[in-house]
Amino acid sequence: MSKKAKIIIISICLIVIGIILFPKNFEFHKQSERAGIIEIPDSIYDFAQQYVQSTDAAGISRDCAKATCKLLKFSFNQDILFKNKVSKAHCVTYARLCAALCNRYYKEHGIDAEAIPVVGYITINGINTSNVLTSIVPEKYEHNFINHDVVEIRSKGKRVWYIDPSEREFTGIARTYR
Repeated sequence: MSKKAKIIIISICLIVIGIILFPKNFEFHKQSERAGIIEIPDSIYDFAQQYVQSTDAAGISRDCAKATCKLLKFSFNQDILFKNKVSKAHCVTYARLCAALCNRYYKEHGIDAEAIPVVGYITINGINTSNVLTSIVPEKYEHNFINHDVVEIRSKGKRVWYIDPSEREFTGIARTYR
């Protein structure tokens, strides 16, 4: 394994350890909304149903993040979504799928909430993780770390929070950001 590959792996491991040990020091900073709604076949919803047991907006968003991780396998290379049950994807598709699942289940449960895939960056103690990662990864991978996609949840009363389904893939934690 090359020296740069080892540095990337160590950096990502340190961020994951930081996520687990210092959960309150993380903040998500929204830059924009991700354009485009994805259509999901009923078979995907049927599969996700076994993981979506909650009946409130926050619980449904956590359950949908879990279902998203069961449906996707993280990869820096994007695969055709739903080509087969498990597709390769990165944070963009994780956020888009999770948002689509959330919206379907909010509607089914009559919940006045909306899930929107958004683009931004995460800070740890005020340090932008995108800047750190793009400075240490090889140039050909920098585009993977410039920003990060998560799901913005807007519920009644204009309460807004964010959930990161791709982070759940690595840590097992469905983190919410306010």
